[in-house]
Amino acid sequence: MPSDRWVVPPAIAAGVFATAAIHPPVYAPSRALTVTAAGEVRPNRPMLLAVSVVGRDNAPAHAPASVTVTLTDATRHLHTNARWNTSPAHRTAPGVVSVQGADPWQLVVSADGLTAHVPVPALSLSVSTRAVPRDDRLDVAVEGGALVPEIQGTVWVYAHGATAIRLESDDDALTVTPATAPVDGCGVAVFHALLRGMDAPVHLVAVGTGVEGRLRLPVDPGGLGVRSDRQGVHVEAFAGPSDVMLAGGDAQGPTWWTLTSMTPHDGAGVLDLALSPTIAWVTASLDPAFTAARSVWRRPFNAASCTPATRDAAWQRRLAAPPPVAPVRVLLDGNRRLEALAAIAQSRARRIAVGLLAVCLAMEIALVVYAGFAAIPNALADLEDNPRARWGKVAAAVAVILVLGFVLGLRVVMERAGE
Repeated sequence: MPSDRWVVPPAIAAGVFATAAIHPPVYAPSRALTVTAAGEVRPNRPMLLAVSVVGRDNAPAHAPASVTVTLTDATRHLHTNARWNTSPAHRTAPGVVSVQGADPWQLVVSADGLTAHVPVPALSLSVSTRAVPRDDRLDVAVEGGALVPEIQGTVWVYAHGATAIRLESDDDALTVTPATAPVDGCGVAVFHALLRGMDAPVHLVAVGTGVEGRLRLPVDPGGLGVRSDRQGVHVEAFAGPSDVMLAGGDAQGPTWWTLTSMTPHDGAGVLDLALSPTIAWVTASLDPAFTAARSVWRRPFNAASCTPATRDAAWQRRLAAPPPVAPVRVLLDGNRRLEALAAIAQSRARRIAVGLLAVCLAMEIALVVYAGFAAIPNALADLEDNPRARWGKVAAAVAVILVLGFVLGLRVVMERAGE
């Protein structure tokens, strides 16, 4: 009978849609933008943004060739339309957006043909530049916080009332020059130190007061060497050339940052960068999140302007840590966005496949039941041993049971696949 053949197409379609329900063929975007911000976000202050393009399957992130950022406030009034270019060879594209208006802010970021709408929550950091009180007779500090082996560092010694400082190394692996340095108008003597080991013990003597002491200078193995001057900043990494994140600003917080590459020099990576006079401090890090950063002031203290009454304050300010660049927080995670879009597309495709599968199963059940209960042709009515007459109803019932079992099994498989 024709109904015997009609059961085949719905069965084949049911198998196709069952496979599609377990492994739905989906199309999802292969690229997305990741947007991060650093420092505080508040009116009339620069906001530091970084944009990178990420791909699926853990593809490495790269910087877009150009970035356009539009900033609107709570009234959707356009405040900023910034644009900056960078090298696609870098991991991210840092830039600065001027924040105005009232929060909450909304960012529209466009790069490499991609667009992202990013809400920016207000964040105000409490910045303190007070230093921990120290001995006002003899104190020592290393520029950047610590010496880095194989990289020359700067050591400051403050001696109240001394005319000169003698700084002697107690280890052959540490070289200090000069052996004796006069104090400037702010009461500070400057030394250069090169460490070729892991320990930096020194002996200090204040000429004129007789105060002396022994201590170990802080050491940071594998860190960045950062020195500043009035023209800019010098960054050196003994591990070799690499990309380095630089941020700077004023006493209230960061106002600028960039990502640049160090050049190779005698097996190390070196960077000399000229900076604007408005940049009072610089923070350098090999990590875009600034988790292992080195910060220095740009020698803003003029020895000729110091007086006996301001020396202690000038030294305490020199010891104070610059405002932090952190927290570097992710405003939009491109990897999670790709995963979410893929999950949405997969769920939509699975729902469509399950719906079509249900239709095919209903058709299959109807056709199988119809075939089982169909009337026997007159030509075969007298054949008592006709299998169709004997087993038609039983076959229809068995087919229905098998189809229902297949549906239940498919449901179990889908639930496990979704875990």
